[in-house]
Amino acid sequence: MDILSRFMTELSQLKGRPGLEEFVLPRMSNLYQMDWTQEQERLILALGDVVSLDARPWPDFVKICHGIPSQAFSRLTQLQLGTIFYQGHDSRFLQQCRALQKLSLPISDGNAFAWAEEEKKKHMATSNLVQLKTLEIRAAPFMVGALLKSIFHGFNHSLENLDYACDNVTYSTDIFNSDEPSIDITTIPDESFIIDSTVRMPRLKKLHINHASSAVEIGQGDFQGCPVLESLSLDGDIICSNGMQGFDVFRIPSLRCLSLSKGAAKYFKLESIRHSPLLVNLTLRDDRSLHTHPSEVHLLKLNTAAWTWTMPHLNAITLSGRSALAFKLEWIRRCPSLETLVLDVVTPATLRPNMTDIAKGPCGERLRTCQLIFFKQEVNKEWFPKVLETYCGHVVELTVRTHDLYLYSWDGVDLGLLLTATEALSSLSTLTVHLGEEWKRVRLVKWYDMVKGKFCYRTSKVIWPPYVKLKKLTIIDNDDSHGRGWYRQRAEESTDSIVVEA
Repeated sequence: MDILSRFMTELSQLKGRPGLEEFVLPRMSNLYQMDWTQEQERLILALGDVVSLDARPWPDFVKICHGIPSQAFSRLTQLQLGTIFYQGHDSRFLQQCRALQKLSLPISDGNAFAWAEEEKKKHMATSNLVQLKTLEIRAAPFMVGALLKSIFHGFNHSLENLDYACDNVTYSTDIFNSDEPSIDITTIPDESFIIDSTVRMPRLKKLHINHASSAVEIGQGDFQGCPVLESLSLDGDIICSNGMQGFDVFRIPSLRCLSLSKGAAKYFKLESIRHSPLLVNLTLRDDRSLHTHPSEVHLLKLNTAAWTWTMPHLNAITLSGRSALAFKLEWIRRCPSLETLVLDVVTPATLRPNMTDIAKGPCGERLRTCQLIFFKQEVNKEWFPKVLETYCGHVVELTVRTHDLYLYSWDGVDLGLLLTATEALSSLSTLTVHLGEEWKRVRLVKWYDMVKGKFCYRTSKVIWPPYVKLKKLTIIDNDDSHGRGWYRQRAEESTDSIVVEA
């Protein structure tokens, strides 16, 4: 008995029993020596009224379903598809799945959901429309505008979660692994789509768009039509309809997670978060400033609006590039629940203390993990210890290093200064520090009497402060002369010495 026949026999024994609602199609790669299309159709029909189906093992699943009555999928609510060769008529299969609520698939046709938009234009009763709630798709960047237009208009009555990943690999794999002549996909025009006050998504809770093209614009009123939006992630060359004036202030009271990268981070106004009091996680990655020479950093026009509002639930802040340059450490006082802070990159101005704020006493009682990645190695020996004591007094894990792009521009972080500065950090157990290039590391090893296999414990504060009680010390060496990448030495505390693991 062949594999498929045996599988059909086992399936027939289960058919009709309660519980046959979730199903994963078997892999057919070892059966393609013959034409198994009819057998595959027979297997699909044998599933009965399946509710959840994982069809990723069958690349030609949609093509096979063309000869199957739509009634076979009358109860199908969850569907995962693999590689699809969209040729226009394939999208009709999705239209036949009227009970569909969750869909995950790669897309090779910008009009894949045009049918949903057309149904909406016919003013069909909402109860008769497909009630799609969760949509996870991968498609080429030049399709993002047309697809979002169909999705936002066709499923605005039901959609709760949208995860859109732009992926050139998906398109080239699905379409161009054939006899069709190759096409330069960068020359294919895309239909622009503007997210503004006219976009109404009353149930949308999650919107993630990754690697988007400039066809996506954020206009006036932005996300005001998404009153229950909780998670927003935008990445790519998203543009702003207002030009250099930036986005309108976001007013999303239900927002809990916000992640913006590249164009979206460029136009974002930090004061927007005051209108999201429930925000838990904030990530802004505007890396334009990382390509600015350190001597010209003062020429950058930064958004330094005062952070005068309190964010009671904000737990994690990750800022890179220009977004990090604008951050003030005294803002930690406005985030009583903050546990993780990553600043990539930090300038001397960031570490220059606001004496008025420092006079208020230590803050950041819940801050446990802190990464300070320097844009330029200028740490004031008087300011730095006071800054750490005030804002990072309860930190358990501390990372201090220079940014990757400038490893060879100057010395790494001064280990002696860092050890002295951490004297007041009674909770600190893990310290990661970048010492610079190899010859600088060797010099520092001699300074602090660090020999291979052992860090000698000294009583002199000048050489090795006796108050250092680290459980782990990681020293990063960026020497790559032997193709080893970064070499890391890990040290663990012992009674009278810190031993380096081989």
